[in-house]
Amino acid sequence: MAPHIDRTDFLHPVVREKKRFEDALDDAVAAGLNAGTAVLMQQVEHVVITLTPPRAYYPPDDEPLELGPTRGCRAAIACLEVHCRLLKGSAGKEVLEVFYQEVGIRLIAILHKHIKRQIISLNGGFQVIADLNTYHAFIASLKVPQITSDFSHLKMLGHVYVVEDAKDLAQIVRDVTRYGGAYRPEDIYEFIQRRSDWKKIEKTVDKTMYNLSFKEDCVVC
Repeated sequence: MAPHIDRTDFLHPVVREKKRFEDALDDAVAAGLNAGTAVLMQQVEHVVITLTPPRAYYPPDDEPLELGPTRGCRAAIACLEVHCRLLKGSAGKEVLEVFYQEVGIRLIAILHKHIKRQIISLNGGFQVIADLNTYHAFIASLKVPQITSDFSHLKMLGHVYVVEDAKDLAQIVRDVTRYGGAYRPEDIYEFIQRRSDWKKIEKTVDKTMYNLSFKEDCVVC
């Protein structure tokens, strides 16, 4: 084609048609990647929900602590690793980075929902931390700095479930620098409501966070 047309002439019909075809091809690839990622992450969410035991984060007091990741966490990461390896062998660096970023963003959303569905005891909090550390290690292996940073902040979130003192917990919730700006105090407040002792510590946390003064409960007639 080169001997017959000037490829730098962007007004030439052939050059314009070639550009249109390339754009259409890029759009099709992007749409296919997005659809594939959506299906993959639906599968991951299903695995997390169905393979995580109901009391994984609220074990009986006499049950010994196992600080390894839950079955749901291990299976979800195994699923992701398989698909990442498949794509790594057939896609360029730029496509891989977009895929990894999308996986990371959607995985964080899945884990937020997963945690908010749980009841989490102090002992169970260590299990939450074990799972979040495992997810962080997987994401770090993908070597995408922004997503790795997001999971570092998510990993810190697990600590709100192992702080026993309510006043100390309130200070952690208020410390916006702790999470690099990824979570606001009101976001963290939503997560701490999943603690099994929330009703016992709620007033103390609120008083410390918002400088409220609670008097004796009264009855309004």
